[in-house]
Amino acid sequence: MKIGILSMQRICNYGSFLQAWALQHLLQEMGHEVCFVDYTPGPVLCPEGRPPLSRLLQGKCHALWQMRSRRSRMIRKQERNETFQQTFQREYLPLLGLSKERRCRIPVDLLIIGSDEVFHCMQSNPQVGYAKELFGEGNRAKRVVSFAASFGSTTLSMLREKGIDGEIGRMLSRFCALSVRDSHSWEIVRALTGREAYLHIDPVLLYDFSRKTPERTVCRDTILVYAYAGRMQEPEIAAIQRFARQQGKTLLSVGTYQPFCQVNIPKATPFELLAYVRDADYVITDTFHGCVYSLKYHKPFCVFLRPTNQEKIQGLLDAFCEKSRSVEKLQDLEEILKQPVKKEKNNSLINRKKWESIQYLEKQTLDL
Repeated sequence: MKIGILSMQRICNYGSFLQAWALQHLLQEMGHEVCFVDYTPGPVLCPEGRPPLSRLLQGKCHALWQMRSRRSRMIRKQERNETFQQTFQREYLPLLGLSKERRCRIPVDLLIIGSDEVFHCMQSNPQVGYAKELFGEGNRAKRVVSFAASFGSTTLSMLREKGIDGEIGRMLSRFCALSVRDSHSWEIVRALTGREAYLHIDPVLLYDFSRKTPERTVCRDTILVYAYAGRMQEPEIAAIQRFARQQGKTLLSVGTYQPFCQVNIPKATPFELLAYVRDADYVITDTFHGCVYSLKYHKPFCVFLRPTNQEKIQGLLDAFCEKSRSVEKLQDLEEILKQPVKKEKNNSLINRKKWESIQYLEKQTLDL
């Protein structure tokens, strides 16, 4: 069977790549022909605030910290970011079978929309916007379903304020099956369609990457900081550095330059990133996939919740009974990181969710 995946596969970050790669290979191992389907970016409905721009400005302000030469440091930081984007597009996206040419509305037997924030239509990223193809419009598939999809920080009230709640509800109602990855998205789907979606975990948690990850990394005794550039605030940085000194650990950042980390590895492959998580002693993050990696490799971790990620991260922590991993008070950071890892319980949940996911995916192919 020919299956198309419509996801965030062209977004240049590790989480988007790894979830897409994992779902692709899960389906291929089930014996299917799999390709990625692109979408045409839609209009930006929520330009005010523009989170990507605010993060960039935050990053620039933070880059001034401890800088001797503002101009030279800013140029070097910009060059690093550009190099990462170029490397991603040149080396990693082809691993998904993607070329520079976008391929939209490919004829397929089954179109799977997801995983990732495919329903997050209120973001200011012009590469996405309100793309109706992400809600199944204009497809050339015999059957359309979603898998572990998310609305991200888009809320029901936002959709109603923009007057698109009814339209999105009608589009989602045409799906043959609906699967989401967090309770926030589950509630929106139920409110818009009256249907109860399946709840599945991110494909990164479902796939065994051991054959792709390096056996060893060069870093030992590390605390991996996995966060967007410039988003860590100075009080948070001070608490992180204090914990690292107490534990005698090296602060390590992979893929993103963090000036407060002793070691920065700007151009690791997505599979090397997983190896650095596996070999780290602790993980400190403010991202959804940072939590996913930590749960996958059973690492003591803590997460800083932000307005743009709290819905999806809280749902993930709830699912794994790890609500206490979120940092509400900086003085609790050490206590949170020293909490014991629930390895057996998490493995049991992941194995059960993998079985449920495979059953769900197989059912979608059999119903054709």
